[in-house]
Amino acid sequence: MRVAIVSTYPPRACGIGTFSRDLREALLRADGVTAVDLAAIVRDTDAEQAPEVAVRIQQDQRGDYAAAARLLERRGVEVVMVEHEYGIFGGPDGEHVLSLARQLPQPIVLTLHTVLSLPSVGQAETLRALCGLSTLVCVFTDTARRMVLDARLVRPERVRVIPHGGPTELLGAASLRGVGVGPPG
Repeated sequence: MRVAIVSTYPPRACGIGTFSRDLREALLRADGVTAVDLAAIVRDTDAEQAPEVAVRIQQDQRGDYAAAARLLERRGVEVVMVEHEYGIFGGPDGEHVLSLARQLPQPIVLTLHTVLSLPSVGQAETLRALCGLSTLVCVFTDTARRMVLDARLVRPERVRVIPHGGPTELLGAASLRGVGVGPPG
């Protein structure tokens, strides 16, 4: 399966871009994934991009979003993962991303990196439309899941919680005693 990720991406200094680089690397190790293309949201068109970046989307150029959707289809992409964070997509309340989503014939897997408890009217409208165009919506916590369900952004069967971060206990207390961490033994 050929997958595409729509997100910021290094060298742009952005935590979502770093997440997307790590996501790409993990997907390439998954059974059945043959390629992972990037549609990188950029501000600086002169910055050199990594070879896996199939298309650059200038953040504030609405036409770039629809053009990227057409290019991903021509490349044979079967699933498009959209990494959503406030401020990375252009237009009022990030609405330019809808130009991409409306043009994609492939299923969209949307990851919401932030779920606002009190979004502006425009933010809520954009997110509701994006969720409506997505096959699956992923969040990182049960609280975020409750928030998107309470706001009626997506039907319950289309939301998945994928925990983000490290486990709460990295090493058992017995393994920490020998490294000077943990209770005295």
